[in-house]
Amino acid sequence: MNHFCGNILELHSIDGQPLIVMSEQAYKTFTKEQKDQLSLFGKIVTAPIYTIERLGGGSLRCMIAEIF
Repeated sequence: MNHFCGNILELHSIDGQPLIVMSEQAYKTFTKEQKDQLSLFGKIVTAPIYTIERLGGGSLRCMIAEIF
């Protein structure tokens, strides 16, 4: 929770490829085993949004969910 690991989403790319999207901070916090498990469900995509997470109180999921 402290590193936004719960704020990940499964999306699909425009060509239907499954994607697991998360912040870079969340990605760095997951263990290798957890990343391996997540990658079974789609390509992992990260974004370096440290400022938004630090000052805004939310993460990637919050940003995407509002405009989904």
